[in-house]
Amino acid sequence: MLLTGLLLALLLGLAAQKLCTRIQYDLHNIPPAPGALPFIGHLHVYWRRKNFTQSFLDMHNLTTKPVLRVFLPHKLFLIVADPGIAADVLARYGPGSVPRKLPEYAAFDAATGLHGHHSILTEQDESMWLAVRKALSPAYTPAAVRANYLAVLKSYGDVAHRISASICTSSSRSIAIPHGAKPSKVGQSKPAIHMLAVASSGEVPAVLPGLGQDVQVDHHLLAAAVQTQVEGLFGMAPGQIDYLQAAHDLETAISIVHNHPAQPWLAVLHRWIPWATAAGWQLREARLRLANTCYEPIMRHVETCACPSDLSLTACLRRLIDPRTGKAPPRERLLAEVGNQIMAPETAAHTISWVLYCLATHPEAEMQLLKELKGAGMPCNGNIQAATEVLAARFDPLKGLAYLDAVISEAMRLYPAGASASPRQTEKPTMVGPYRVPAGVVVFPSLFVVNNYSGSWGADAREFKPERWQAADAAIDSVTGAPRFLPFSAGPKNCIGLALGQVAVRTAVALLLSNFSFKPAACMGKHEDVMASTMLALTLKVEGGMWLTATQRTG
Repeated sequence: MLLTGLLLALLLGLAAQKLCTRIQYDLHNIPPAPGALPFIGHLHVYWRRKNFTQSFLDMHNLTTKPVLRVFLPHKLFLIVADPGIAADVLARYGPGSVPRKLPEYAAFDAATGLHGHHSILTEQDESMWLAVRKALSPAYTPAAVRANYLAVLKSYGDVAHRISASICTSSSRSIAIPHGAKPSKVGQSKPAIHMLAVASSGEVPAVLPGLGQDVQVDHHLLAAAVQTQVEGLFGMAPGQIDYLQAAHDLETAISIVHNHPAQPWLAVLHRWIPWATAAGWQLREARLRLANTCYEPIMRHVETCACPSDLSLTACLRRLIDPRTGKAPPRERLLAEVGNQIMAPETAAHTISWVLYCLATHPEAEMQLLKELKGAGMPCNGNIQAATEVLAARFDPLKGLAYLDAVISEAMRLYPAGASASPRQTEKPTMVGPYRVPAGVVVFPSLFVVNNYSGSWGADAREFKPERWQAADAAIDSVTGAPRFLPFSAGPKNCIGLALGQVAVRTAVALLLSNFSFKPAACMGKHEDVMASTMLALTLKVEGGMWLTATQRTG
């Protein structure tokens, strides 16, 4: 009898709480996302689909609602498609802000392997986040980007030379496979990642006209992004880091830990008994290599470099002071920041990959862009040295090329590398658009959803149309007047490397396109297969890699 009374009291209490919440807040007015299942809600969306934000986009387009409720067993999400609401949530700072305090961010720390130490991406203390942001900002100012431009050009020039060399080795039937790794499947087995291999005489074979070679471009581009950070922003001498190995280990770590938020038992398993699963052991090995052969050499450089540039990340980290103690952070905290600075440029690598994919699948856009590049003085004849000299003649010489900017913007709209944006969680009653919501609600302004929502972009939102950027107000929502194009997030916590990323993307696209034509490799299948294999693991990417067949241009 007593147990029955206690159970009844509990049920009445829950009912009263629910009624009180319904009266005080507007959750019941927010349309629910379709497809919820008993007990687990929408958790199956995370388990079933690699790019779960595509599922959210489908829900928004089906319901035509700009904000939807998504239920998980342990929390309530609001998925935001309306660009005005998304920009408002992301732009807030101070008393009215929606903080970025979610356990899901622990996955990013796990990717670097430095448990218990946050970086600027995952920092939960607002005062420390602000101190880190201010300390690192000089390394990403326009003056710093200009100073590091030649390092950017060298990094992507090295990619062009590696691709050219892989075509040469293919013609001589000499192929090397790096690190013993085998790519995963998308439709069929992927070809090996071809690296620089030359004949024993040291001579590189001549490129056979029309000969193509399958290349995992995102892998090489991630290596270039890491190289830019190390040699440019940290100011280290070449040859101290194996960039291709670092890229491989980053890809491995990120692809594994991205499952941790939806399957938290994996995080426990991978951390405490990594040998229990193949993925856990791969994660352990990747993080150990990153720590020992990448982060530690950089950290030693930060500690011992005699005369670092004031605008270098080396000098910036030396100047960092923890506002809570008035002292420099412990070495482990600085190492976490080093890890983030190496991992974060993954967004640039995948942005360039998606631009090349869009051009590879739209030859008419490729021809128009080549015409514009030739008009700007690019040789576009497969001569890497000549193209590099044009780009090196002055800082960012292709800035302002209308069609180049349009192609990049359209690719970034369709496939925003930072597609997950920055999920936030309310700590007190908060207005999200017209809705008042209680504390503890996750607000998810997904950039993939915002940039592809048909309610903002029209019925052709999922089509690649660079011409839509011919209008001066293309990035503005015609109904609300709010920015509808948010490729780098928004507000005070937007991408700190925005200016550097823009220069890197323009430089890499122009340099690679002027020397190679690209087509999707046979192993990628059709466009539908690529979309089915797209996954969101820190950034938007293709599971198994972006494989394109590169053919060197000729005069």
